[in-house]
Amino acid sequence: MAAQNIDGTANGTGIYNTKVPGYEDPADIQAALKLFLYGDANFNAADPANAVNLPTHSIARYMKAMQDEIDTLQSIGIGSYYGAEPTSPVVGHVWMSSEASTLVPTAAVAIYQATEPVSGLTNGLLWIDSSGATPVLKVYDGSTSTWKVVA
Repeated sequence: MAAQNIDGTANGTGIYNTKVPGYEDPADIQAALKLFLYGDANFNAADPANAVNLPTHSIARYMKAMQDEIDTLQSIGIGSYYGAEPTSPVVGHVWMSSEASTLVPTAAVAIYQATEPVSGLTNGLLWIDSSGATPVLKVYDGSTSTWKVVA
């Protein structure tokens, strides 16, 4: 079966390229589907160990890459860490000490405005200062009665 790139390029440089049978090939739907999904009409998909051998330009390889990313994200947790302070923080994660205790705020937990809030201030209150061209996230420190920029 003469395979060609579905993106129409000679070397498969288009986005999410995969293979399709050439127009001159006899119709074989099973071979055509394997070619489209696995990038190779002879790929042995029955053996899960072959997942590492998926051709680069194949739907199955793109799906495996997405599953690998999902597995990685699930293994590190969804945006937070509870326990001992991390020594190598992950960007985008929030850490909360299991030693700390706090009351649930009775007021808003986040405020978006251009002027500094002066009432209903609760330790940990978030304020997104919208006064500049780029909003700045700040947190209220109840022990010092000051706003600290979250870096």
